[in-house]
Amino acid sequence: MRKDPAGRRAIEQSVGLAFRFLFIGVGVLALAWLASGFVSVEPGSRAVVLRFGKIDRISTTGLVWAWPRPVEEVVVLPGPERQLTHQINALTLATRPEGQPLWTALDLREGGYALSGDGGAVHVGGVVTYHVSDVATYLLARERLLPALERTFCASAIAALAGRPLDGVLATRSATDTGGAAAVSAAQRDGLRGDIRAQMNQRLKSLGMGIEISRVDLTAQLPSRAKPAFDLVLAAEAEAARVVAAARTSAEQYRQQGEHDTVEIRQGAEAKAKERLSEARVVTDRITALAEESATPERRALMLTRIYRDRMEEILRDVTPVTLVDGREPVRLIISGGAERK
Repeated sequence: MRKDPAGRRAIEQSVGLAFRFLFIGVGVLALAWLASGFVSVEPGSRAVVLRFGKIDRISTTGLVWAWPRPVEEVVVLPGPERQLTHQINALTLATRPEGQPLWTALDLREGGYALSGDGGAVHVGGVVTYHVSDVATYLLARERLLPALERTFCASAIAALAGRPLDGVLATRSATDTGGAAAVSAAQRDGLRGDIRAQMNQRLKSLGMGIEISRVDLTAQLPSRAKPAFDLVLAAEAEAARVVAAARTSAEQYRQQGEHDTVEIRQGAEAKAKERLSEARVVTDRITALAEESATPERRALMLTRIYRDRMEEILRDVTPVTLVDGREPVRLIISGGAERK
């Protein structure tokens, strides 16, 4: 039986075309496989290249190429410049059961409370802002990162609150209280977030999480039963501060009025004293002059005559009318009628 050469050539051509298409398909698939290794890394991110499950290299922003799976794998992670946040609710009370009144007994065993240094109970929650400090370490620890954040926040918050009184956590004093204790409590409240952040960073560093806490925002509130009492205390302190301020204002007004009256009385007394001193000096000067003039008999006679004339002038000035009779010896002075001396 003879074979057909034409059929044989047709079969050979078909097989050759099939192999060619197969090679082209394999090449296209190979190119597609190689092209799948390109990964675009956005700004603020880092690309970690894993080769057979181990970290091979870390690439920055841009287009990164790696051998496709299963040889290499590219994992895009946040960079150190990107800030990440996480809401912490570990110390928040569970939802109150339906129908349970707000004034039910406070049971600290239910959890959700942190105790201050003076025994006050506070609900604490917060938002933690962090950034990746070590990309390789973060890659290995990211699956247990959130539980670690919860635990470290709880431990740090409890330790920080235990070292300060309740007023160092919440503003339980009146805003008008300007005493030294209020200033110390305000400084403690300002430093509370920093203390929690520092303790969290210390704990996370010992755990090897590859992150660093940038900021801690706290939400602290009193239990529902205690809040009305604190509100009443704040209202009473504000009213007391208002009354004290009014009393100080009145006292200051009385003090200023007293100082004004004191100045007036002193000035009047000084003026009267100067006047009496001047009168006394005039009398004293007259007596001194008379004493000097009576040193000799002649001057004494002249002094007595002058005194007589001065006194008679005063007497005659106050009487009316006056009749003079000119006689020989002795000379007589007749005064008829007269006005009452004032």
